[in-house]
Amino acid sequence: MGTAEPLIHISSRTYRIPRNGAPVEVNLTTGRVSAQGHLRVETWTEDQTKDAKQHYNWRCRISLPNGGLIERYGQFDFRAPADGYRPSDYIVMLRTAEKWQPQAKRNYFIQLPEGNYGRLTFYMIAQGDHFFEIESYINPTPGSRNLEFDPNKTVKSQ
Repeated sequence: MGTAEPLIHISSRTYRIPRNGAPVEVNLTTGRVSAQGHLRVETWTEDQTKDAKQHYNWRCRISLPNGGLIERYGQFDFRAPADGYRPSDYIVMLRTAEKWQPQAKRNYFIQLPEGNYGRLTFYMIAQGDHFFEIESYINPTPGSRNLEFDPNKTVKSQ
């Protein structure tokens, strides 16, 4: 729709996550689990107290330490906002929720501590062997909020 810039693209990757709140951190320029990752995910599941419908309470915190995220709603919205970022977001699913689900999906604009902007699709499965899946696009030019992707301009992950 516009002029695409070279982006670092981490295609759909899946990560196992403990259900006791132990964090999993992912470096969004490599896609690897790292002790100092950009993205931190924590999940707490109370599936030992399922109700008659097999529903249980679970919650997930998605955070970018020293960075931030803001929900992205438009499928063709490729320009990251300049401000309004929060350090974390929560997904809370109570077993009494009318539309209870063992999974949730969110789309975010993100700002990394180094000043780079990106977009992130996050999908959480809080059932069985818990895991989350991400797909991200990071603009390697600090301060550039253009996140339109052209596969011919992909920057190799580090």
